[in-house]
Amino acid sequence: MKKLYLIRHAHTKDNEMEKYSGYSDTDLSETGKIQAEELNEFLKKNIKVDKIYTSILKRTAKTIGEYANSENIELEKIEGLNEMNFGNFDGLSLNEIKERYPEDYQDFMRGKIEFKFPKGEDIQEFYDRNINSFKDIVKECEDVDTVMICAHMGTLRNILSYLLVDSFRLHWNIRIENATITVIEFMGSFPVVKTLGYVPYDMELLRPHIGKKIVKDK
Repeated sequence: MKKLYLIRHAHTKDNEMEKYSGYSDTDLSETGKIQAEELNEFLKKNIKVDKIYTSILKRTAKTIGEYANSENIELEKIEGLNEMNFGNFDGLSLNEIKERYPEDYQDFMRGKIEFKFPKGEDIQEFYDRNINSFKDIVKECEDVDTVMICAHMGTLRNILSYLLVDSFRLHWNIRIENATITVIEFMGSFPVVKTLGYVPYDMELLRPHIGKKIVKDK
């Protein structure tokens, strides 16, 4: 592999509702659909890849599907690329977690890196799952020049942390916005982050759940 494109899925309905969205199969929001449309147009004009991998969750395929179709590339879906399993917290807002799981909420808010989500994963389990799948991709793409992975912020954080320091140590030091492009080039086996979180759409669409929500005219 000579070049790796990392794409985070577009904005989702769970993002819009400020809910924890790991294994829950949330759909794209109206804003996310616009982000994805502009992302795909940018990719079609500027980027060529040989293979595309996604998680098995529909928000990744819906983000990158138009580009894959235009390039006649079949999406290869891998469960190991899924977002963190938030267990009982999945699909809930922070206030809902506080109300339903007060003791777990208190443990969570203490901010310990080794916190394990009830009936879910801790950071080490999550990292190992993602990176085992990533290593399989690297091995499979030994003779492939350019690869794209469309996945989740947590997954992409893990991949970047692995490439830079071979552990999850940098996971929380990285933020990647929805429907953005990160580019890694390889000098032999040495990775260089060329671009981190490029936004290929109107900046007004960025993090809309923090401010005004974008709704398409009907």
